[in-house]
Amino acid sequence: MTTLVAAVTEAKRRSELPVFAGGHSFGGRMASHMAAEKAAEVQGLVFCSFPLHPSKKPSTLRAAHLPDIKVPMLFLSGTRDTLADPDLLQSTLNALNPKPHLHWLQTADHSYKILKRTRQEPPTVFQEMATVTRHFMDHLTPLNTEHGV
Repeated sequence: MTTLVAAVTEAKRRSELPVFAGGHSFGGRMASHMAAEKAAEVQGLVFCSFPLHPSKKPSTLRAAHLPDIKVPMLFLSGTRDTLADPDLLQSTLNALNPKPHLHWLQTADHSYKILKRTRQEPPTVFQEMATVTRHFMDHLTPLNTEHGV
């Protein structure tokens, strides 16, 4: 977590723009601990395939710290992710306040592999993730033309 705190601190030093943190799987989990422990302040968190539990071993132990997070959160999770049972993830997030945003990536697994026969039309899973993340961030940080955003 030390490296993540240093990265957030440096990003804030170099820019007046809002700073978000997050990551894929374990990286996102570390960002969540950073926010829960208030080790660094961020505008929001974006979790890509948050690893709620070990593969095929549903549990919420890895989410015990999430209620301590008070910044907005976005979870991007595949409907076939074996590290985040959809019903368990949904109920875990529904219990949080403030309530996080959850976006389901249809047919995606933990690594964003999709079932091509059921997802043939654009956008790709990564384009979808980018669009949803941009909307989440834009909602939290209105355009600031002073910074050229």
